[in-house]
Amino acid sequence: IYPNPVVQNANISFDLNSTSLVNISIYNLNGSLVKTLYNNARMGKGNNIFQLNSSDLSMGTYLVVVKAGEEQEVVKFIKY
Repeated sequence: IYPNPVVQNANISFDLNSTSLVNISIYNLNGSLVKTLYNNARMGKGNNIFQLNSSDLSMGTYLVVVKAGEEQEVVKFIKY
């Protein structure tokens, strides 16, 4: 995720080895789901970049969780 810290908009970038169904969610540090960006969205092989509008998030620290098939990546970001 970049830029980090996030003021309003950020980009989420990740690579897929094959076309997959992808879930992208944002959690607070208590583990509560704050926002679902994509739920079982089919995304293509290679680099994928999506824009996150964080204007509805309060200032604080969050986790972006990207799940594709059996793989999962978690990235921490700060919202100003």
